Amino acid sequence: MVWGYGDRGYGPYRVSKMLSQSHSESVLEGVYNLAKSKKPKLAYAHLMENRVNTLGPSYGSKFISFCTPRETSAPIYDSLIALWINKYSKEEFFNISTGTLKWNIKTYSFYCDWIESHCKELECYPDEVELVLFRDAEKQFAKRSNWLGK
Repeated sequence: MVWGYGDRGYGPYRVSKMLSQSHSESVLEGVYNLAKSKKPKLAYAHLMENRVNTLGPSYGSKFISFCTPRETSAPIYDSLIALWINKYSKEEFFNISTGTLKWNIKTYSFYCDWIESHCKELECYPDEVELVLFRDAEKQFAKRSNWLGK
C-alpha cells in the first residue's frame, strides 16, 4: 500500500487498521487462495462480500493481482485506469460503471475479460497490456509526487 500514498506515510497506518480487524486474516487468506487458483473474479467477489474496513476496491484489486498467476487476467482497477477507460474506451464499457470507489463485480469482471481479450489478440500476458495502459494513464492523469523525482 505504500506507493498509493506516496511519501505521506498513510499506507502503513491504513494497513495496521486493516489487519487489526479480527476477520481480516481469514478474509485475505480466502482471497489469496482463490487468486492463486486462477479465480480473480471470485476473489474480488469474496472481498466484496466479506468487507475489511479500509480495504477498498482499488487496493483489493492490487492484492488480487499480486496473488494471481501471471497468465491469468487479474488486472488492477484503480482511478487512473478508470480515467484512461473513460477517455479512450468508453464505448467498449457501455452500460458498465467505471467508478472505483464502490465494489462492483460487474465492472471488475468486465475489465478482466477486456484485458484478457486484448492480451490474446496481442499474444502477450495480461499484465503487459495493463502496464501499457497504466503508464499512459500515469503520464496523463497522475498528480506529481516526490516519489517520481523532479
